[in-house]
Amino acid sequence: MPQRHLPSRVVAGCLSPLVSTHLLLAALIVAPTVALRAPSPALKSRFSRGGAVSSVVGHFTNLVPARFRQAPRGVLCARAMSSTATSSEVDICQFETEMVRSRTELATRVLAVANDVRRNGGAPAAPGPERLVVLAHGLSGTQDDLAYLSRAVLQRDRSSRILPLLARSNVDKTKDGVSSGGWRLANEILSLVEANPSIRSISLVGNSLGGLYVRYAVALLSLPGAPWKMCGLDAADLITTACPHLGVKDFTFVPIPSMLYAAAPLIFGRTGDDLLLKPPGGAGPQRGGRTPLLEAMAISPLFLQGVRTFKRRRAYANLEGDFLVPFGTAAFHVVPNRPGWGLLEGSLSNAFVQNASPLNRAGSSPIECEMVLPPRDFPAPPVIDSAAARMAASLDACGWSKIGVRFRGPFPLSHNKMVALEGGGLVRD
Repeated sequence: MPQRHLPSRVVAGCLSPLVSTHLLLAALIVAPTVALRAPSPALKSRFSRGGAVSSVVGHFTNLVPARFRQAPRGVLCARAMSSTATSSEVDICQFETEMVRSRTELATRVLAVANDVRRNGGAPAAPGPERLVVLAHGLSGTQDDLAYLSRAVLQRDRSSRILPLLARSNVDKTKDGVSSGGWRLANEILSLVEANPSIRSISLVGNSLGGLYVRYAVALLSLPGAPWKMCGLDAADLITTACPHLGVKDFTFVPIPSMLYAAAPLIFGRTGDDLLLKPPGGAGPQRGGRTPLLEAMAISPLFLQGVRTFKRRRAYANLEGDFLVPFGTAAFHVVPNRPGWGLLEGSLSNAFVQNASPLNRAGSSPIECEMVLPPRDFPAPPVIDSAAARMAASLDACGWSKIGVRFRGPFPLSHNKMVALEGGGLVRD
């Protein structure tokens, strides 16, 4: 029987806009229903019996030992040193260098945790929780956004072996870019691990923008060359829910004129530019080979090696009705000549469903299908005109389970239903 990954039905919290262009359209499209409420007790009861939470908790087994060794230099960074390097390779090398510099600042603390784990042969060094589950909120969110998910984790295991972390380091700080948010999250995770020497495994759940924070933090905390290890801990599950892996430049709900992109940093700062795939310091559409951060994170082996550290990787995406993060970017699924705009994504999501394995033939759950992509060798950067297609091809190489979710309704309010968001966003309870 296929495993259930999400509740049969969950009502969401308040709408949490992702980019400024969406704000311009929200009043016309979703104003009549923007004031959503927290899940009812009956629906919460149904959620606790299954769902994304159960898939997280159920994966804390089969620990795999690993050796610690030094990682090779980034492939693209090495190529950037050659006389034939493209401007894109040079840009990605700069992102790699910045990330490695940040990772070096944390290296002493990361290695101290790893050495402590090795000295104890993988056994807990002290009584206390053994499994850490990090829950990262999205843009303009609060640590309470995923509180229901945290409670469900604790209800699944009453042995006190699991420690949920409702990340708070990015509360009121989600507008200074993905790299800054990822750095703060990495520090928060590392500090908690240092304070709890009993922890031996870690799983990460990133909702919406939190998924990008999680991926950047993973690159900072992973031990290079050590499979299945993060901070010396067993890296169990990496899960993203409605995360804009490919940005939103080509994945807004309706087509947005490029002239409106300038409004994004006015409201959402550097994060708005990151999501619209603007390179640092760039203005307007990408020009002259300048590469945005999200593309570097999706193509550079130094970033992808951290993602690949986890034993299991799972991406949840709404097949329809996600006003903020349409299906194509959440599932990093790109099909030539098929638009990624949310309003017209039917052909794109239907193509995905046709090639995926059904999980809900009876129609009793929003979980509809799953596509499993096995990991493969990192490809050379594909020669593809579309930045989204290049990013998707490289991310796919890590190996993923992609879950298609469908919440039916007259309005595109699926985004927050996936994790039963409680409050948060620009509209607070």
